Amino acid sequence: MKKSSCSVFLQASQERSHAFLRQSSFFRECSEAFLARLMQDLKAELFSAGDIIMREGGAADKLFCLEMGQVDILIGKDLVKVGEVGEGSVFGEMAMFQHLGPSFSRRSASVKAASFCVCRVISHVEFHRILKRCPKEKQIFEKVALQRQRELQAKKQEQEDLKLSEEDVARSAFLGIK
Repeated sequence: MKKSSCSVFLQASQERSHAFLRQSSFFRECSEAFLARLMQDLKAELFSAGDIIMREGGAADKLFCLEMGQVDILIGKDLVKVGEVGEGSVFGEMAMFQHLGPSFSRRSASVKAASFCVCRVISHVEFHRILKRCPKEKQIFEKVALQRQRELQAKKQEQEDLKLSEEDVARSAFLGIK
């Protein structure tokens, strides 16, 4: 029986996605069984350049695997760019660990598409359903989430310190202090 061009395309896309997951540092230590199960639940979401993929402070309910494109990581009400990530990166992963504390239930940064992006996405509920059967992966992901939370908090503190320093300079200039 001849396969339709649509089914051939979908199969090729799924094979690329599996290879993408295997190469991603976020999934590097995961078993093949875990990756195969994860692939079944990942959904594709497309974003145009300039689209806000997630907003700081918003409900944290999905993990994003950036299969194609580049995104900017932004913090604060002024959307200060603190980083950028490209193909093979994972973001929104802290949403998967709401049970670790209240800081995980809200987005800690905004993410904006810098180019056309293809993301593979999984919900918090589906991800945890898989992790219930994969305790090794659960430990790996919790460790990564805690590390990324510390890194983001350090960047936020750095931005706050920079802002305070700029205010001190402006205040000194206004008061004529040298």
